[in-house]
Amino acid sequence: MAKKKSNQRPGRSGPPKTARTEPKAAATVEDTDADTATADATDETEAADTANAPAEKTDTKPVGAKPKTPRAGAAGSRPGSKAAANRPGGRNPKKGRKPVAAPKKSLPWGMILTVSALVLVVGALIAIPVLTLPEQSVTDPDVTIEGSVDYFEEGADWVTQRDHVEGSVQYALTPPAGGNHNVAWQLCTGVVYDEQIPNEHAVHSLEHGAIWITYQPDLPAEQVERLAGKTTGQDYTFMSPYPDQPAPVILTAWGYQLQLESANDERIDQFIAKYRLTASQEPNATCSRGVTATGTTPVLAPGM
Repeated sequence: MAKKKSNQRPGRSGPPKTARTEPKAAATVEDTDADTATADATDETEAADTANAPAEKTDTKPVGAKPKTPRAGAAGSRPGSKAAANRPGGRNPKKGRKPVAAPKKSLPWGMILTVSALVLVVGALIAIPVLTLPEQSVTDPDVTIEGSVDYFEEGADWVTQRDHVEGSVQYALTPPAGGNHNVAWQLCTGVVYDEQIPNEHAVHSLEHGAIWITYQPDLPAEQVERLAGKTTGQDYTFMSPYPDQPAPVILTAWGYQLQLESANDERIDQFIAKYRLTASQEPNATCSRGVTATGTTPVLAPGM
């Protein structure tokens, strides 16, 4: 009969020990370490995925636009919400940018002042020569003034006589409206003379295009003032009393004459507007630098 083998090693006594009890415990510790390493690897993988994930888009809104208010209950709107920020390696989502107001543009005052100054300078340069030129008549030259006599049409020979002579001249018309005259002209820059002036100087002023207003010495003072108001300061006009003239008021240009009964007659303005400067026999001749002689005898003006 065969004998059963004993599991006991020779030389040892006692009950047999349980096989691989300690290796199993070691295996359990090793399994736990492996699980921990796997969890760590998983967390690292999630962190890497989170780092590599595209950044959340931030809505860029037009300047001055109001940011949108998130809806109640929307993701990320609850206090204490922890998303990727609590994960290892996670990042907080970017906050929306605050709208920036566009800076207000200030007016270019320096440029505005410079341009305004240039406009004023140019305007002055244009106005100066215009103001210094003799003012031209704006009345239609074809307008007929009732009572006005045109001695050119009547064929008077003296309208073409323009020689400079010395001494007194006998004129065909009272007051004269043309003919030979003194070398010096009477100052005719809107001057009102209180006394009679020499014919020979006055006729020379008519040649330059002036209007000579004469009146009878007994004309009422208010009418004299009215005539003076139409003369004073108006270039290419002058005024004086004239004894023995055939009408109370007479207006004379070179070759033209208008006799009136009153200084209130509206034809006075018409005559001045039509013949001042336009009746000149010497265009652009001046009325300034003339003599201011009074009486009936012409004077010698040095340098003329």
